[in-house]
This record gives sequence, structure tokens and C-alpha cells, in this order.
Amino acid sequence: MTEFKDCKLYYFETLFDHPTYGRAEAIRLLLEDAGLKYEYNRISFGDWPKTKQNLIENDSRFPTLPYVTTKNGKLYGTTVACMRAISKSLNKYYPDNAEEQYLADAYSDLSLDWMNKFLSVKLFGQDEAAKKDYVDNFLPAQLVNWNKILTDKGGPYLLGAEISYSDFFLYHMLENDVDAKVDAKKFPHIATFVDTFRNRPTLRKYFA
Repeated sequence: MTEFKDCKLYYFETLFDHPTYGRAEAIRLLLEDAGLKYEYNRISFGDWPKTKQNLIENDSRFPTLPYVTTKNGKLYGTTVACMRAISKSLNKYYPDNAEEQYLADAYSDLSLDWMNKFLSVKLFGQDEAAKKDYVDNFLPAQLVNWNKILTDKGGPYLLGAEISYSDFFLYHMLENDVDAKVDAKKFPHIATFVDTFRNRPTLRKYFA
């Protein structure tokens, strides 16, 4: 049995009345897909400095959000590493060969690069010219690239027929930036990916 059964996920309170914005939703989607029971704790921005100090005083090497704690008190921090740890614990979502492990890790990093730009420019940025460039140039380029990536292994997921932890990151960014809706004629492989992802048995209930 995985140590992540009945774990606790911690992240900031809802941003801009959008419950999935930020870095924790990919972890939550994976937990939901795996059918693991968990508790989701949202921390207010006002309470975060105290929470962070408590983590530091308890010798946490990861005083950042999101993080996950297990029933035995172990803490897992940083988004990508946490996702990999859960995947390996489940013996699921993480490829079993070196090439695909590299691709899963690389695609997760690409998704996080996208997220960093989304947060710093589109969501929190004050530079209107930079926001316009994001919408007019950066976002379309992202969609073109991901649509191509989804053809490399035949789809519907990034590595082909089997879902990996990197797919949860990609879906989350599509949901963040375009509400998981794209022009199916321009981006048919993304459209198929989104439809397949949302219709996974356990996730269908989550999205209902």
C-alpha cells in the first residue's frame, strides 16, 4: 500500500476566485485519478509566513507550497519531485525506461516553465505590453508546440497510449490558460488529449 493513502496536500487559498490556479492542481489531479483519499488544506496568504516559519523550525528543507504530508509525518515538497515520488510509490504514471523517463521529466519542466510565465506575466504582471505579447505570441506558440509533441508517440497522451505524471501538468496548464478549450481544427491533438483526459473514469467524476 502506498504511503500516500490519506495524505494531506497543502497550498495557497484560491487565487482570483479560480480554484485550480497555481501549482497544486496537478498533484490533486493525480491523487484523484489514482483514487487515493486525501485532505486538501488551503492556506491564506496572511497565514503563510507563520506556516513557512513553522516548516523551517521543524527542519523542513522544502519551506514552499505546495507540499504533501503522509500519515507517518513525512513531508514531500516541490511540485515535480512530489509528483514523481507519488508516481513511483504507486508504480504508476512514471515510465519504466530511461528514454521515456527523460521525456516525462522534460515535458513536466516545460509545463512548469509555461506556468511560471503565466503567473508572472498574465496573472500577476503589471506590464500591459508584456501581457499582450503573451496572448498574441507566447500562448499560440505553446499550443503549436504541444500539439506537435502529442503526435510524437501517437497520442492521446504525451508518451502515447499510457498516461504519465507529465500529462497532469499539461492538462493543468491548458485549464489555467485556455480553460482546457482549443480550436480542434487548429490543435486536433490537444483537443483529443483534453477529451481523453477528462473522460478517465475517476476524473470524470471529479470534473462533473
